[in-house]
Amino acid sequence: MIESTEKENIRVGCALIEPVLMGSGGMFLVDPLYQRVLVQECRARKIPVIYDEVFSGWWRLGVESARDLLGVNPDIACYAKLLTGGVVPMAATLASEEVFNTFYADSKGEALLHGHSFTAYPMGCAAAVTALDMYQIFNDASVPTKDATRAYWNVDALTELSTRSYIERTFAIGTVACVELASEDAGYASTEAAELIQVLRKNGVYARSLGNVLYLMCSPLTTQEDCNKYLATLTHQIEILQAKK
Repeated sequence: MIESTEKENIRVGCALIEPVLMGSGGMFLVDPLYQRVLVQECRARKIPVIYDEVFSGWWRLGVESARDLLGVNPDIACYAKLLTGGVVPMAATLASEEVFNTFYADSKGEALLHGHSFTAYPMGCAAAVTALDMYQIFNDASVPTKDATRAYWNVDALTELSTRSYIERTFAIGTVACVELASEDAGYASTEAAELIQVLRKNGVYARSLGNVLYLMCSPLTTQEDCNKYLATLTHQIEILQAKK
């Protein structure tokens, strides 16, 4: 891909990726090796790499940052959502010293005159500091596991669910558990999961759907016991709805 753009003399400004887990694009796991090699190829060509970790950052994937799974740091990284524990909106962009200094200037012609709509306001900063402290305390107190990305959800239960004819795929990583319902009308505009979403809410489980893809998302502070209760409720309600068809 990069070589083809070079042959056509197309200048690549940067590589912007959602590391490991593509969120609103349909909940797809991306091969970490592919992304690691992509970053290395970009580095070899001096192409800046940006990680969009608005969704995946701050222990969403079971680790502090997706960089811990890829093994390579970005030049720029974007964070939000779990930055404040989801309590209030807050966003932050981090940059390497080299990138930062490129725009560090008194002249408007050189400075980067841009900021988030919710940057550095007192309430957001207070929430962020508290949330990050709580994540650190929780992780320091937790018993180390061989694979923190699999520490929340009952993977065996998800695997068993994936064998059903009405399920296309399932997976879990960190605080996220995903179930794709088999549907002839698959895609973002699908209403396949709409009824299930309403039923789950009546049973105290708040899930979101992306078309026929439904996912549960807990806090990094949620216990595995609670996660298994949510997953058991999801599985039970899917079975009830399927029995009615």
